[in-house]
Amino acid sequence: MAKENIEVLSTEKRTFPPSKEFSKRAHIKSMKEYEQIYRKSVDDPEKFWGEMAEKNLTWFKKWDKVLEYDFYKPQIKWFSGGKLNVSVNCLDRFIDTPTRNKAALIWEADSGVYKTFTYQQLSYEVNRFANVLREKGVKKGDRVTIYLPMIPELSISMLACARIGAIHSVVFGGFSAKSLRDRIQDCQSSMLITADEGLRGGRAGAGAAGGAGRGGAGVVGWCRGIRPARELLRDVTAGQPAVGCRPGRGGRSRLSSKSRKKPSLTRSA
Repeated sequence: MAKENIEVLSTEKRTFPPSKEFSKRAHIKSMKEYEQIYRKSVDDPEKFWGEMAEKNLTWFKKWDKVLEYDFYKPQIKWFSGGKLNVSVNCLDRFIDTPTRNKAALIWEADSGVYKTFTYQQLSYEVNRFANVLREKGVKKGDRVTIYLPMIPELSISMLACARIGAIHSVVFGGFSAKSLRDRIQDCQSSMLITADEGLRGGRAGAGAAGGAGRGGAGVVGWCRGIRPARELLRDVTAGQPAVGCRPGRGGRSRLSSKSRKKPSLTRSA
């Protein structure tokens, strides 16, 4: 078919400006302001991102240099020498502000029931579960595999790992016990966080393979699972000091699984 005979119907040139009331409350109040901010980030990225990091993040230790790069190696480092914690930046910095009473997490169950956690409530749960992991011997630099359905405890577990400096590896809840075991062994996890089951579309799913695929790791289970976390939480307090981590170290472990071949391990903050 000749190109000139193709009619493009998806072209959209209309614009929809926000109301003045909305613009007043926005972080960026106009297109002109956005373009000015963008131009600063392009003209002097080190200065721009340094200002953004200082303004919007809480640091244990300020960085020595914003950006180091060598495209020939290649090697790129951001905020060298700095230390921060994801859990602190997601939760702690809001606890002494009015934001602590705002919704941080809104979860809808398979049945349609909603559950809301404010920043203060989520911080409390994250701190308690961080203490459970500590009591089970998990420390900074350890790998923790998370095999959970889409429940609030998934976010709580990730933030708890970040709080104590452990590296978390999230495994998709639809993977088999063997796939789970391979990922546990490949990243040498010392702990598996799982559940007895997960509901999706009225059908039980993630969690059933957790025990079978533990691959030699210890197990902490949400819901009614192995070593129920609810029981472990009864005897722990909410206070758990956060551990400072260098950008690009710790945090999250990703196992690629695009093929049936043995997954490869990469790490990122």
